[in-house]
Amino acid sequence: MPERIYIVEDNAIAALEIRRSIEKFGYDFAGMASSYDDALQGIQASRPDLILMDIMLEGDQSGIELAQTLDILWPVPIIFLTSVTDEKTMHEAIRTAPASYLLKPFRREELQSAILLSLHAASAHPLPDPEIIPLNALCRYHPRKRQLLCDDSTVHLGTKEHRLFEVLLYAKGEIVPFGILEERIWKGEPVSDGALRTLLYRLRSKLKPLQIETISSLGCRLVLP
Repeated sequence: MPERIYIVEDNAIAALEIRRSIEKFGYDFAGMASSYDDALQGIQASRPDLILMDIMLEGDQSGIELAQTLDILWPVPIIFLTSVTDEKTMHEAIRTAPASYLLKPFRREELQSAILLSLHAASAHPLPDPEIIPLNALCRYHPRKRQLLCDDSTVHLGTKEHRLFEVLLYAKGEIVPFGILEERIWKGEPVSDGALRTLLYRLRSKLKPLQIETISSLGCRLVLP
């Protein structure tokens, strides 16, 4: 059965050309998205064997951030396809351990070689597929089910509470600035004064076995082992 490849690209013409290429190579097209949120949802649903990913996406979140999230939820080989050449961005991309990195414009033969090598490496050294993320001695998270369990009981979170929890979780213990939290949770909607503070209070009251630390004037982080 042919391997299935998902495309994350914000340029519609480029995305269609890449799709034509992978189908000509004999692979199955698993889906396509142009933004972080749509790609995350599509990848979760399709579970591809490989992702071809642009670094610059629609919206505020990049392909690098998507790769970091996927590393927690559904590890899958990623080939970055990008015209970005500055050293800082390239180093950030390399830290996600991509299967390959192709600079645009690239030849079709270069893409085919990168896909072949990436899929071969993935078959020889399969990536782990985490069903459960342990958070501490009492709590664990099921990413596919989006289910949080503490002391073997399900913690019921509202939509924004869950969004806040996942943003902090995906940051892997790093501080997330208040402005970024508001952008990720309200997604451009107007935010009243104190809305984030109230949301944090509600989430803390439900996550008593877990600690959310607030750093004055900076942001918040989820304290993980």
